[in-house]
Amino acid sequence: MLNDRQLLFAANEVRCEVVDRFPEYGQRLSTTQILIWGMSASAGRAWPQRNLIKLSRSFFACEENFNREFREVVLHELAHVIAPPRAGHNHIWREIALKIGSNGEVCHSMSLATGFKKRQKRMYWLKCNCGERRYLARGTNLEVTLPTYRQLNPNCGYQCQTCKSFLEYVSTEWI
Repeated sequence: MLNDRQLLFAANEVRCEVVDRFPEYGQRLSTTQILIWGMSASAGRAWPQRNLIKLSRSFFACEENFNREFREVVLHELAHVIAPPRAGHNHIWREIALKIGSNGEVCHSMSLATGFKKRQKRMYWLKCNCGERRYLARGTNLEVTLPTYRQLNPNCGYQCQTCKSFLEYVSTEWI
């Protein structure tokens, strides 16, 4: 199993290769902070506005994943930092990704490394006075996923648009 120090060293090597080959990106990438994080939903994530990249120890602690996908994920995230703000995975981002050596793909097919678990999400069951129907909401702030409800205020809860009653908490489930 690879440790955080090894992963960070390898990520910085990839970044240095890109800067050497493309000096025009040097100023932007030389100030980009790369962290190894315990993410289990994605292999990597970039915050271009914060000049930050996080790479997942949950995926890359496994040598097979590291050998197969690590370089690609680092290049993918570096392309996000180089691309204009809010470029997402548009054609500009893809051109940059391909230019610096990425395959330009958006998804990977890796599984989590042995010993790591996918983080569970908290789901809330709620109900209103319209009947015995129950509605599912997710997130720690009860972000209701159904369009028939609206949040009036984070402190006073959610209201049914049909019967105008406030949603009542029923239970919490982890999925």
